Amino acid sequence: MASLYTIDREIEACVLLDNGEYLNTETGELLDEEALNALQMDRTSKLENIACLIKNLEWEKNGCKEQKDAFAKREKALDATICRLKGYLLESLKGEKFKTIRCSVTFRKSERVDIADESKIPQDYLTCKTMVAPDKAAIKEALKAGEIIEGCALVMHLNPTIK
Repeated sequence: MASLYTIDREIEACVLLDNGEYLNTETGELLDEEALNALQMDRTSKLENIACLIKNLEWEKNGCKEQKDAFAKREKALDATICRLKGYLLESLKGEKFKTIRCSVTFRKSERVDIADESKIPQDYLTCKTMVAPDKAAIKEALKAGEIIEGCALVMHLNPTIK
């Protein structure tokens, strides 16, 4: 089967002659109405196949997202269980080493800062993080109102919906 591009080019290249036949100006081939209808059917079939492929890919993408979410949820639950069990070991062993043929538990000391109330921290110990990003909603509104904003343009896109 020919590509959609080829089919479209063949249809576009056809002109109706006085005798009711169609002439493909690119190939010089004479086509009757049935041949032109067959090209239209090929085009319809090709478009339908592309739309169905998009539906299948979107379905598969959604399945991947669901799996990703399920794995993230499972990972979070496993992290919580690991944390709880490590706490249980720490409480039970109280920092003592434990060793068997199958496992070895040791402890290393580390330091960390726990902050109970950020509002009570002196200004000298605070950092400021600033993020600058374009406000696309405001830019869109201004462009629609006729304002000219350098580096910005309102671009119309066609987004197909396939069900």
